[in-house]
Amino acid sequence: MTTLTVGAGLQFGTIAQAVAASYDGDVILIEAGTYKNDFVQINDSVTLCAVGGMATIQATVPPSNLKGIITVGDGSHAPDVTLEGLVLTGATISAAEGNNAAGIRYQSGTLTLDNDIVRGNQDGLLATPEVANQGTIIVNASTFAANGAGDGYSHNLYIGHVAQFTFEDSVSTGAILGHDIKSRALNTAILDSTISDGPT
Repeated sequence: MTTLTVGAGLQFGTIAQAVAASYDGDVILIEAGTYKNDFVQINDSVTLCAVGGMATIQATVPPSNLKGIITVGDGSHAPDVTLEGLVLTGATISAAEGNNAAGIRYQSGTLTLDNDIVRGNQDGLLATPEVANQGTIIVNASTFAANGAGDGYSHNLYIGHVAQFTFEDSVSTGAILGHDIKSRALNTAILDSTISDGPT
């Protein structure tokens, strides 16, 4: 296991550079601050952890893969990924491109969120597993708020056909015309959490 560091004057200036240099089992420590348009595809089993406060990844342009700020796994890789202490915000693409850019796009593997905030994206967490009825998503002590494109088809959390989805000690609130939590997982567990919405 190797520990990689991201931030001003550290090993890597961007999260994407650190992820590209990482291998299974590595830990990437991200200095608190704002990282604009630092889009990441994760195919190895790594942990991304903010230090010294929350680390915000803010999209001001469409994600480079038109999927999400952070994309986990693909058809050839099923990593075990943990995201801790991150704020993910601003992911949007055009209606012609799908109107569904996500703070986090899950495609395979095991994804654990711990103390994260996902807000102001067209989708908060969008899980579209490459293989139906496989994979695990665990959300712990995290907040999803004000995600949605306003079309009724995008949500704070939209979990496709994974094997297990757990939402614990977390909050989902104020989805914009969509669901606060929509799950098609084989098994869904919502524990000690708050789900709330208003007139939208």
